[in-house]
Amino acid sequence: MNVCKKCNKVYDEKSQFCEQCGETLVQNTADVFQCDKCRKLFIDSEFCPNDGSPLKIYQRNLTSNQIEIRNVEHYTVQIATEPMLLNMDDFKNCVPPYEGTDSNDFMTYLNENTLYDIESFIDQNEANLDDSTRDILWNLEDHPDEENVIYDSRNKQGNMWHELGRTNPDYTKNGGFETLESNQYD
Repeated sequence: MNVCKKCNKVYDEKSQFCEQCGETLVQNTADVFQCDKCRKLFIDSEFCPNDGSPLKIYQRNLTSNQIEIRNVEHYTVQIATEPMLLNMDDFKNCVPPYEGTDSNDFMTYLNENTLYDIESFIDQNEANLDDSTRDILWNLEDHPDEENVIYDSRNKQGNMWHELGRTNPDYTKNGGFETLESNQYD
């Protein structure tokens, strides 16, 4: 598929210029969507501008000797908050009370009583926790900021492979692509 970057009109691979504005077309790498009613193709849109219907990912009609190929990269990015100071003794008067003696016991206590329902724990122990401890627990509800990267596997070595297959919107967990062959583990 070729596309006009100026007016977002989609053309077949043979077209070189936009019929509306004359711009040179570029090969499209974004998802292409199709309207079930008017059958027109669009990019960067959720609804058909002609009739307002929701658009679906376009699935090419491939001949028996055609196949789609794509690059895939898998990486891991870890992000973290800044360290926050908790005093384990502050939890000894809570309901239930912390009765452990070390970090392993404390992690078990937090997992079993706090981290998966922080709001209920704070509500139940409002009088037993000081403001600083409540603030830290509330902060644990938030996701770390994207800029606080502590590890990014892309800085080590790329984990890339190629897949052969076809666009298929039913394969939502694979980005709308039905993989037939892959060299992921070669």
